[in-house]
Amino acid sequence: ANNENTPTYILEKLAEDNNENVRQLVVQNKNTPIHILEKLANDENSSVRSVLASCYNDTPIYILEKLANDQDSHVRRAIANHQNTPIHILEKLAEDNFAIVRLSIANNPNINQKIIKLLFEHKNYNLNDKDPQEIEAAIELEIKRLNWTEKRARKWIEEKLGQIEIYDLSREQLFEFWQYLKSIESNSYPKSLRKDVFYSDICFLDDIPF
Repeated sequence: ANNENTPTYILEKLAEDNNENVRQLVVQNKNTPIHILEKLANDENSSVRSVLASCYNDTPIYILEKLANDQDSHVRRAIANHQNTPIHILEKLAEDNFAIVRLSIANNPNINQKIIKLLFEHKNYNLNDKDPQEIEAAIELEIKRLNWTEKRARKWIEEKLGQIEIYDLSREQLFEFWQYLKSIESNSYPKSLRKDVFYSDICFLDDIPF
């Protein structure tokens, strides 16, 4: 399935294989024709669609637009992450209903001021309060919105929750921190966004605004 010399008629058959891993390999094959990718963009398994969203190179814009409207947030997140995603698609995803998708937009190096404004104009988004990873994503998004420094975030965590590092917080503490951040109003939008608020190598060691 990932052999560059595999004939198209075999790739067509493998694109219908019952094993999702095989179909993913077809997606990753750089010689897979567009008409097969079109079919796999409708694959019943979201992991296959996510791979297509993640590893495309010359995939037509209309397929990317389709994946950007995918019902699965992980597929949309993959499109938001990709550095080759066109600006108009990034603009659409900046208003996504899921925090993890918006955070991927925030971390995409190609965003502009218009996208940053769209990203934070509407603060409402879906959040699974049972999933620590989703809460962490929402926390990072809100910290970027507020233009907080890492030092300021650490100080609040230490004073209010008695912890030093965010990865030491319980799910309940993470949710409390997120609620606090979301309650803060901001009258301006940051001009640029720093990546990896909590997990960079210089985490909490500097006081440079995002």
